[in-house]
Amino acid sequence: MNNLLKLFFLGTSAIFVLPVSPLKADINISNQKIADASADLNIILKRINELENEVNSLKKLLKEKTEIVESEKEVNQKNNFYISSGLGLMNDPYMLDADRPNDDNKGVTGHFNKSKLDGLWSADVAVGYQFNKNIRGELSYVFNLLDDNSAPTDSNGGTGYLGLDQIDTHSLFASVYYDFPNSSKFTPYFGGGIGTTFIDTDGNYQSRKHNDLTFGYQGKLGISYELKKSTDLFAESIYQSTKSFKVSSYVSQPIDIYSTRLGIRYKF
Repeated sequence: MNNLLKLFFLGTSAIFVLPVSPLKADINISNQKIADASADLNIILKRINELENEVNSLKKLLKEKTEIVESEKEVNQKNNFYISSGLGLMNDPYMLDADRPNDDNKGVTGHFNKSKLDGLWSADVAVGYQFNKNIRGELSYVFNLLDDNSAPTDSNGGTGYLGLDQIDTHSLFASVYYDFPNSSKFTPYFGGGIGTTFIDTDGNYQSRKHNDLTFGYQGKLGISYELKKSTDLFAESIYQSTKSFKVSSYVSQPIDIYSTRLGIRYKF
């Protein structure tokens, strides 16, 4: 009887236990599938982020290329020729004897004393061409007006001075400038040019009215302001000089002129 009961209980337990093992296996399999799916999802999300970054990089690169193309297109399409004019003040330069610049030349034939000139005003008119957004070339006429107020009293200048009265310089320059365009309306620039300078003196004492043509050059540092698409205002500092030149029988060292000008530039 006892053996029968044991068999009965064992059989009953088997009936209830057997279905449980497959259920646990199914749960484990489901959990594994969920874990695998979660891992796959993380991989997909990571790849999506990578693709998003790649797309953003491509968009940025495309924008930069487009801006460059548009900038070049704008330069090519806009009116690249321009005319400009400026007016300003200048320093009071010195006029020095070429051979005896710092000596007392009173009574020394063919030489003169160091003379301080009064710088009155300076002006220029130019026509130019904008080759690209940075480089432009220019042909200009530059005028400077100075006064020599010394008063000579004999053939040597008496006091050693020439007394040249008004001195005009007329220069023609071919110049190149480099612009620094940016996101604002202000554009700094610098440049320089070479050419010829005609020096004309009005001194009549001892036939000292004389003129001479010599080599000239200039350097500029300035800033432009875009008033509108066709018009710029500018302010600039200029250094201008020449080679030595003659005044009658006298030879002068170069006159170094520093000036500042305000001007307007019109593009057409």
